[in-house]
Amino acid sequence: MIAAPSIRYISDRPTGTKPSRVQNTLDEDLLLQLVTGVCGAAAYESDDEPRPKPEVIRTAAEMIGKGVRAEYRRNMEIEPYWGEIHITWNNKSNRRLKTIFAKDGQSVSVYWEEEHNGNGPQYNIVRNVTAQVLGMWVNWLHA
Repeated sequence: MIAAPSIRYISDRPTGTKPSRVQNTLDEDLLLQLVTGVCGAAAYESDDEPRPKPEVIRTAAEMIGKGVRAEYRRNMEIEPYWGEIHITWNNKSNRRLKTIFAKDGQSVSVYWEEEHNGNGPQYNIVRNVTAQVLGMWVNWLHA
């Protein structure tokens, strides 16, 4: 089960009044999109394949929410893989980007490739990316 996003309450309120809810730290639509993508039985090769832990889903939601523009979130291909979450973005030309949220819930890598002059793709992997760096790579993909 996924832990609910943290909600802070304002404590200096008059007695007898209800607590006020401060803005949620996660985009609920994005979180639902990720949970839906990793929960389908068809996404797994076998019943023995480990599912992504809640902290992996939360890390993905937080990083994508902070780093990736909303219009680019609609085109994500979400695929669980042995406790990890792989998210692939494609553009219609010569670039592809895959983000790998590791099963430890902390390590995030970006694999990119770009086709050049029919000579095969150039590619590399960037490890330990931040939300800002992830956003930069997704922007590169769509440039």
